[in-house]
Amino acid sequence: MNEIGGFRVKCSIEQHEFIELACLNKQCKANRIYCHQCLKKGDHIAHLQDQKTLVELINFFHEMEQESENLISKLCSIINELKELTLELNQGLRKKYQFSKERLQKQNARQLNSTLDQIIQFDEFKTGLLTELEPQYNNLINKLKRQIKDLKLDQKQDINKQQPFSLLIEQTNKYQYNKQQKEIDKVEELFQKGYRLQLDNSNYRRALEFIDSALSINPNHFQSLYLKAKCLYMLGDLNTAIIWAGQALAINPQHVDSLQIIGESIREMGKFEEALKIFDKALIINPNNDFSLYLKGLHIYIYIGKCLQSLQKYQEAIIFYKKSTLINPQNLLSKKGIIECERQTHKNKLFR
Repeated sequence: MNEIGGFRVKCSIEQHEFIELACLNKQCKANRIYCHQCLKKGDHIAHLQDQKTLVELINFFHEMEQESENLISKLCSIINELKELTLELNQGLRKKYQFSKERLQKQNARQLNSTLDQIIQFDEFKTGLLTELEPQYNNLINKLKRQIKDLKLDQKQDINKQQPFSLLIEQTNKYQYNKQQKEIDKVEELFQKGYRLQLDNSNYRRALEFIDSALSINPNHFQSLYLKAKCLYMLGDLNTAIIWAGQALAINPQHVDSLQIIGESIREMGKFEEALKIFDKALIINPNNDFSLYLKGLHIYIYIGKCLQSLQKYQEAIIFYKKSTLINPQNLLSKKGIIECERQTHKNKLFR
């Protein structure tokens, strides 16, 4: 049979029949698409095992279409991952190097001093980052350009003469990629609006509206998952905050801020032993970066001190309260915690 579902093409050799066979041998120099008359001439006798019928040829094209789609999906996944990492890096830069007037006013002298220390080191950080990333970026771009060039050189046919289904696939892929990119940009825009609202105005309910919109587009957007957990915690919805912080940790188990939200929510529920375990995890991951260990303007040491105090482990609580005062000597909660624990320790000694 030389016609499959309307697929009917004459052999390229004049006065030959319609094509019925195809050759998939990579080293073959003869026409890959041929008829039985071509086969009788002996063109493909040496590799008959690579011969395919029209039905098999159509299936082969379909398989290649699926494999190329898988490759395209993989490339899009890589691009999306790079985009997510870039957004996370951008968020870190904003958090570390951008300070609004309202944010600065919430800091004491010691914190302002620490903030200024990190700000004046920005040029050094920028130089180091770009020095490391730009060569890799240029290398990647050059490789992609070479691949694109090779793909264009391999196109034997004029683009206007391509089969309609090929054009459709190309247009569909381009549409899907553009759609994905628009979604990524939209998610970032919504996230930034929510982030600014909770940071500058403490408008957590309004911030949640933008965050929910971002998550409706991309349910796995890490920054939005965390920010939703934070807003819910600040609004007192502790159980739901734990759930969303857990979703953020499912993507990044090393995220200290999400651990803190869970730990402090559990502490406020009165589950002090469980809270201590969570806080310990946060300290193990990030023992030195004080800035990342704040929630509600209080350092994690204060929350650990509160847990220990509630468990009547007063001497241990005093140790963490004192660690907090080293970071912020003006913090009244730390001083109050020390006084209460020392008073209770003295009281316990009297009644022994």
